[in-house]
Amino acid sequence: MKKKSSDIAAIKAEAEMLLKVIAVCMESTQQIEAEHQAAVERIAAGFAARLAPVSRTLEDARKDLLALLRTEKRSLFGDGDVVKLKNGSLLRQLFGRVQIPRDAIVKCEELDFTEVIRIAKSLDRAAVEKWPDERLLLIGATRKMKEEFSYNLTKEAAK
Repeated sequence: MKKKSSDIAAIKAEAEMLLKVIAVCMESTQQIEAEHQAAVERIAAGFAARLAPVSRTLEDARKDLLALLRTEKRSLFGDGDVVKLKNGSLLRQLFGRVQIPRDAIVKCEELDFTEVIRIAKSLDRAAVEKWPDERLLLIGATRKMKEEFSYNLTKEAAK
């Protein structure tokens, strides 16, 4: 069934009005987002100026405490692994760490220790999508057509 020309004119008029609304809203959104970003940058700069010296002091204190713990470990941890102080506790932990040589994978494969070997496999979707349909069929894949709509705004639309 064919639409009447008056119907098409009405549909085009409605589409024109919607494009105008979209253009105006997009322009307003961009302006508001720019104002928002400027405000966030001003606020962030103020807090960054206040935060920087405190962060440096915190980092220095942490480094100094760890250095003190390393150099004075015998004095501090002679009676145990926990030293309780008024402002917190100092802790010492001993744990084993495995050092794995570079050729360990080869040796594990030779000795059939496959439970510790990880292999990650994946398909390159972009490459598969370029294949012809005959090749897709061989792996059980299909190509489905997808309908997509879009629009373009003219510069005058927001005015």
